[in-house]
Amino acid sequence: SIDHLLKCARERLGAQGYDVDHYSIHECARGKFRKCVENSKDPCRDSMDHAATMSFCSALKHLNRFGWDDINRIKSFTVLRHPVERVWSMYRFETKMCYSCMNLTDVYDLIDNNDILGWDSLCLAQLQNHETANLLTSDWPEDASDDEIVAEAIENMKNFFTLIGLTEELTLSTQMLGTVFPWINKTIEGSHMRCGLPHAN
Repeated sequence: SIDHLLKCARERLGAQGYDVDHYSIHECARGKFRKCVENSKDPCRDSMDHAATMSFCSALKHLNRFGWDDINRIKSFTVLRHPVERVWSMYRFETKMCYSCMNLTDVYDLIDNNDILGWDSLCLAQLQNHETANLLTSDWPEDASDDEIVAEAIENMKNFFTLIGLTEELTLSTQMLGTVFPWINKTIEGSHMRCGLPHAN
């Protein structure tokens, strides 16, 4: 929904004569994302270098490789969701592809018993506080405490993002977004185009 809003806002600027290059990269596009992270010569890097806006779905720790981590130059926002609702939504969305139609409780039993050989790592990560993982800028060792990891996530929430919205308050979040970034507002001066959410999440 937010990507739809941004696309509309960019097209509206384009109609006014402004050229707004955009790039989108999400970890769910596994092959493309991996090549972009690991290969500094990958064509994605040039596209990012010329982009004025970017839709990014992965851990913050990857942004430094792309040159998108300078908070003095980059203005970023994210939308968070209640962690239990997020896991349940992800499970329902990927039940067949990721979890072979298993009950969610059975999947967690396998994780608890470390019986996950052959399972897709991203599918498993989505069920294990992935929201916190995406807020991290460091690679933490396995023996790191939950308190340390959560502390870094909170620190990044406070200092990296210009704005944080909530899925449960998406309409209000987009109104705030339009206030902080006026070109994303539902209406702007000089245009009859209205940009909003296509549907409620």
